[in-house]
Amino acid sequence: MALATAGGIVSGIGSALEVATNIVAGDEKDAAVSGSIYVLGETAAYALDKALPGPNPDMAPEIREIITAGKEYMKNKGANTTSDLAKKLGN
Repeated sequence: MALATAGGIVSGIGSALEVATNIVAGDEKDAAVSGSIYVLGETAAYALDKALPGPNPDMAPEIREIITAGKEYMKNKGANTTSDLAKKLGN
Protein backbone atom coordinates (compact mmCIF):
# COMPACT_ATOMS: atom_id res chain seq x y z
CA MET A 1 0.00 0.00 0.00
CA ALA A 2 2.83 2.40 0.83
CA LEU A 3 4.44 1.76 -2.56
CA ALA A 4 1.19 2.58 -4.36
CA THR A 5 0.86 5.79 -2.34
CA ALA A 6 4.43 6.79 -3.19
CA GLY A 7 3.75 6.06 -6.86
CA GLY A 8 0.65 8.23 -6.78
CA ILE A 9 2.59 11.09 -5.20
CA VAL A 10 5.39 10.85 -7.77
CA SER A 11 2.82 10.73 -10.59
CA GLY A 12 1.05 13.80 -9.23
CA ILE A 13 4.32 15.71 -8.93
CA GLY A 14 5.24 14.72 -12.49
CA SER A 15 1.90 15.92 -13.81
CA ALA A 16 2.22 19.22 -11.93
CA LEU A 17 5.71 19.72 -13.34
CA GLU A 18 4.45 19.03 -16.85
CA VAL A 19 1.71 21.63 -16.48
CA ALA A 20 4.14 24.15 -14.94
CA THR A 21 6.67 23.56 -17.72
CA ASN A 22 4.02 24.14 -20.37
CA ILE A 23 2.91 27.38 -18.66
CA VAL A 24 6.51 28.64 -18.38
CA ALA A 25 7.09 27.75 -22.05
CA GLY A 26 4.04 29.81 -22.97
CA ASP A 27 1.99 26.84 -24.15
CA GLU A 28 -1.18 27.40 -22.18
CA LYS A 29 -3.19 25.07 -24.42
CA ASP A 30 -0.97 22.05 -23.63
CA ALA A 31 -0.94 23.06 -19.97
CA ALA A 32 -4.74 23.11 -19.91
CA VAL A 33 -4.94 19.74 -21.71
CA SER A 34 -2.39 18.11 -19.38
CA GLY A 35 -4.08 19.53 -16.30
CA SER A 36 -7.52 18.46 -17.51
CA ILE A 37 -6.33 14.92 -18.27
CA TYR A 38 -4.81 14.63 -14.81
CA VAL A 39 -7.93 15.92 -13.05
CA LEU A 40 -10.24 13.70 -15.11
CA GLY A 41 -8.02 10.67 -14.45
CA GLU A 42 -8.02 11.30 -10.70
CA THR A 43 -11.79 11.83 -10.73
CA ALA A 44 -12.36 8.59 -12.63
CA ALA A 45 -10.07 6.68 -10.26
CA TYR A 46 -11.94 8.08 -7.25
CA ALA A 47 -15.31 7.19 -8.78
CA LEU A 48 -14.16 3.63 -9.51
CA ASP A 49 -12.83 3.22 -5.98
CA LYS A 50 -16.21 4.25 -4.61
CA ALA A 51 -18.24 2.18 -7.10
CA LEU A 52 -16.32 -1.09 -6.79
CA PRO A 53 -16.14 -2.73 -3.39
CA GLY A 54 -12.63 -3.15 -2.10
CA PRO A 55 -11.18 -5.34 0.62
CA ASN A 56 -13.27 -5.25 3.76
CA PRO A 57 -11.20 -5.34 6.97
CA ASP A 58 -14.09 -7.08 8.74
CA MET A 59 -13.74 -10.02 6.34
CA ALA A 60 -9.99 -10.43 6.84
CA PRO A 61 -10.16 -13.19 9.51
CA GLU A 62 -12.52 -15.31 7.41
CA ILE A 63 -10.42 -14.86 4.30
CA ARG A 64 -7.27 -15.77 6.25
CA GLU A 65 -9.02 -18.90 7.54
CA ILE A 66 -10.04 -19.95 4.02
CA ILE A 67 -6.51 -19.43 2.70
CA THR A 68 -5.01 -21.38 5.62
CA ALA A 69 -7.47 -24.25 5.06
CA GLY A 70 -6.61 -24.30 1.36
CA LYS A 71 -2.88 -24.41 2.07
CA GLU A 72 -3.36 -27.22 4.59
CA TYR A 73 -5.47 -29.20 2.12
CA MET A 74 -2.86 -28.82 -0.63
CA LYS A 75 -0.05 -29.79 1.75
CA ASN A 76 -1.89 -32.97 2.78
CA LYS A 77 -2.95 -33.73 -0.79
CA GLY A 78 0.66 -33.39 -1.94
CA ALA A 79 1.93 -35.65 0.86
CA ASN A 80 -0.71 -38.29 0.07
CA THR A 81 0.08 -38.17 -3.65
CA THR A 82 3.79 -38.54 -2.96
CA SER A 83 3.13 -41.46 -0.61
CA ASP A 84 0.88 -43.18 -3.18
CA LEU A 85 3.46 -42.68 -5.92
CA ALA A 86 6.22 -44.11 -3.70
CA LYS A 87 4.06 -47.19 -2.98
CA LYS A 88 3.36 -47.71 -6.67
CA LEU A 89 7.04 -47.40 -7.55
CA GLY A 90 7.93 -49.81 -4.73
CA ASN A 91 5.68 -52.57 -6.11
